[in-house]
Amino acid sequence: MRKQLSGFSGAVQTASGTVVLDTNVIIEAVSAELLNYIENRPPVEVLLCPKFRTRQLRARYSLLCVWHIAETGQRGISLHEEVERKLKKIVPPGSDEDATLLTEAIVHRVVGGLGRLEWIADDERSSRGNAADAWLVELAGKHNAPLLTNEGVTPTGIRDRKPSGKTIRVRAKKESVRVFAPVEFIDRQGIDHEALSERFISAARGRLLVTPAPGECPLHPQKAELLLGLYRFILFDELEPPVPAIRRPRIPWELDLSPRRHL
Repeated sequence: MRKQLSGFSGAVQTASGTVVLDTNVIIEAVSAELLNYIENRPPVEVLLCPKFRTRQLRARYSLLCVWHIAETGQRGISLHEEVERKLKKIVPPGSDEDATLLTEAIVHRVVGGLGRLEWIADDERSSRGNAADAWLVELAGKHNAPLLTNEGVTPTGIRDRKPSGKTIRVRAKKESVRVFAPVEFIDRQGIDHEALSERFISAARGRLLVTPAPGECPLHPQKAELLLGLYRFILFDELEPPVPAIRRPRIPWELDLSPRRHL
């Protein structure tokens, strides 16, 4: 039996068939911030940095949660305007044609096509920051749904508070809303994250190489392969060409990959 994360046991019940996704989960599932690292081959020193490793793992488990929700036919709720606004800050439209095109490919062809992702129109309560947090907690309570967030997921542990104050986790617990980091959600569900990763790679390849819809820019096969390489790095630690004998820092909450995946 696979070892569970310390302190967590039992499956997450999603009887409503709904999961509420904090904006940071969608942003990290899209993984736009990591594109530059893959395209420009970061030095080994970067890969050995706990902060970078944490970003990679947050992207891994966020992506897998979105994919799991799609595979199981659940309903994933997220705030549309906040997601768009934050994505534009990461990859401003027109700033880099390739990066923008790749980001759009991830959003529209992969993440956006993975099933029942429902984009809720933001209102005056959910414009940003604490107001958005309150709206997400309210949505989770309304649908009796778990709330997934990367707030408080750090290189040293998963925390309800951060130096600047409380996280959305505190607000959710006060409202009796079940709140989980993506890695906690995967672990509590007893999901085989490696098998899920393999299925995602297979599905993503098919979606990235499909004929684009009318008005959509085609994605060059080389760019599709770049994107698939990014996914393989995020999900399996694979680099091309490989970096021999690299020992990445151990993050306390990460889930083990099987020995065949270790570099």
